[in-house]
Amino acid sequence: MHSIGSLSIAELQQGDFYQGEFSTQELSTFLEMIHQKGAVRCLFFGIILIRKGKSTLSIDGHPLELRPGTGVFIKYHQVLSTEQQAIEGEVVLFTRAFYNLVYTANSRIQSDTAFGMIPSRVDFKKNESAELFSYLELLKKEAYREATLSREILCLHLKTLVLNLVRKSGDLSAVALKTSRKAGYVEEFKTRVGRGFKEWKRTSDYAQFMGLSPNYLNAVIKERLGSSAESYIQRRVVLEAERLLLNTDLSVSEIAYELGFTDKSHFGKYFKKVRGTTPNQFRLRGH
Repeated sequence: MHSIGSLSIAELQQGDFYQGEFSTQELSTFLEMIHQKGAVRCLFFGIILIRKGKSTLSIDGHPLELRPGTGVFIKYHQVLSTEQQAIEGEVVLFTRAFYNLVYTANSRIQSDTAFGMIPSRVDFKKNESAELFSYLELLKKEAYREATLSREILCLHLKTLVLNLVRKSGDLSAVALKTSRKAGYVEEFKTRVGRGFKEWKRTSDYAQFMGLSPNYLNAVIKERLGSSAESYIQRRVVLEAERLLLNTDLSVSEIAYELGFTDKSHFGKYFKKVRGTTPNQFRLRGH
């Protein structure tokens, strides 16, 4: 495989759709699609809820157990793979544009902030799982209606489901997040890195775009995220390298070129600095 195939909502052939922006799917159907493709890069956000059975879903090479009482959150551009196993549940898929359809200035509800608060897997109590499925039923009922303002109502129901996931994740730092200028800088930085990491790998590159000094941007990132801006950029670059190493047969030289490095040696040193191992060793271990 020379590249990782992508999967959009519009490509899915079953389930309840809303103009290629929102869909609910039987979990078994969704996992079967991924299994058939081998590995896919998601062009959507997704929420998985499990009714019964067990399975495993790998996100960026990290296996997550799917079982009743757990929920899984999928983020844009994550690479998914799975093995076929009997399981029942549902998945809600939606685009960033759909989630942000109803604008809010509250940073805790905006997609790039709210979704950063949710871990890949959340464990629930039995009554909490039933509550989340009830929110899902509201979404499905409104999707069937296709009435006036249905998109807006769907969007608001979706925000309620997401905020409940944030609350049930137990991330107190997420609940305590305040709207502030610094928080805005952090979200802008993360967004810019996500879009530009192949071309720009220095803190000063992003500071210039944001109209800040490199030292100030680094101080804000370290205060809010607990690591330097440079470290955040490096981890994002290496994450993409890991995806390509695990899910394609591209050579290390080809991956280096894909990620904007001028030569294989520079890329190898960069990767080892972050991961403590070479790209080839990482691939052979099949992390």
